[in-house]
Amino acid sequence: MPMYWIVQLPRIARIVLAGVFALAVTMLISPLVDSVYLRSFYNPDTVMLPSLISAVVGVVIYVIGWRVWVGYSGERPRYTRVLLIYVVIGLFVTIFTTALTLFGIIRQ
Repeated sequence: MPMYWIVQLPRIARIVLAGVFALAVTMLISPLVDSVYLRSFYNPDTVMLPSLISAVVGVVIYVIGWRVWVGYSGERPRYTRVLLIYVVIGLFVTIFTTALTLFGIIRQ
């Protein structure tokens, strides 16, 4: 298997990378959730709703990463197609979010 090394990473590295992937997804969807909320559902009583939705999505991504990549204490994760998809999508989203952030900072 070509990327078997991803399960050989130290546990702390897998935890940090799963957290980075979750943070990148949260940063990527936050503007989308905010714009949909402001255009369609805005209510002064529910101004925290977009943040909560983005946070829940980030936590779900982290939990998926924990389950397929980190594993429980003493458990070595298995190299599966789901793990490969998670890592590839996580890397893509992280690189894409970083590029968008840097491009936004440079443009201002």
